[in-house]
Amino acid sequence: MQVYFHIKCLRGVLSLYFRKIYVIGAENIPQDGPVIICGNHANQFIDPMMIISHCDREICFTMAASSYAKPVVGQIAKLMNVIPVFRPEDSKKKGAGKVEIISETHIKGIGTNFIEQSRSFFENGSSGITVGNKTLLIEKIIDAENLLIKENKEANITPGATEYEYFFLPKLDNSILFKQVYDKLLNDGCICIFPEGTSHDRSELIKLKAGIALMTLGAMSETNCKNVKIVPVGLNYFKREEFRSEVIIEIGKPFEVPSEWGQEYKTNKRVSTEKLLKEIEAVN
Repeated sequence: MQVYFHIKCLRGVLSLYFRKIYVIGAENIPQDGPVIICGNHANQFIDPMMIISHCDREICFTMAASSYAKPVVGQIAKLMNVIPVFRPEDSKKKGAGKVEIISETHIKGIGTNFIEQSRSFFENGSSGITVGNKTLLIEKIIDAENLLIKENKEANITPGATEYEYFFLPKLDNSILFKQVYDKLLNDGCICIFPEGTSHDRSELIKLKAGIALMTLGAMSETNCKNVKIVPVGLNYFKREEFRSEVIIEIGKPFEVPSEWGQEYKTNKRVSTEKLLKEIEAVN
């Protein structure tokens, strides 16, 4: 009863701001079993309101911990049973000096002291370093001015003499997040994730973060929950910043993740994760 009350209130609020909201494929959301709704992130906090107001199931959302900690947003998030996600980029620390990319596995510092700067990060295990717009995993600190990084073909690293500012990224523990997600899915819950990890105004999806695959396959492999169904949702705003504009919510047919992928995740996380991310990108 409480779910329907919230839905009615949200629909009323949204109908005041938007002139028309078109919903296509509402019947595609399964009414039982574990479900992950996967949406594009086009309009910050409006997106979850749009989805929850047009889905008759109780939905649990995830949100960046940095937003969850804000006074007003955080209070609303707690009322909606949002699960906070701690992201390395929210706790990044600017490094002294600058760096050059020598090769795909070698970064050289200029006026740096990597050993001292990264000490606090490596005590808990460092996640990596961001150089320009690229996130790289640190393999080893060679000395004060040289880092060995893990090879990553997808990063498209271009060696050169360009000097960059850089940031250290800490390794964060999201075990509580995953446990909460696993419990929800094990109990046939419905979770909504915006796997792009950021809000944007592009018409196409940007590269997906691995979180949605890790949650899905982790739940299936560790808790033996039922096969998770992933439902793609497209949100298309016409003049999204304009009062009384229009919105189209298009809900696609669910994709049921094969149980074999959950089993494969136990022995080869990378392959099964990439396989699921490609499938999600294909249906969105």
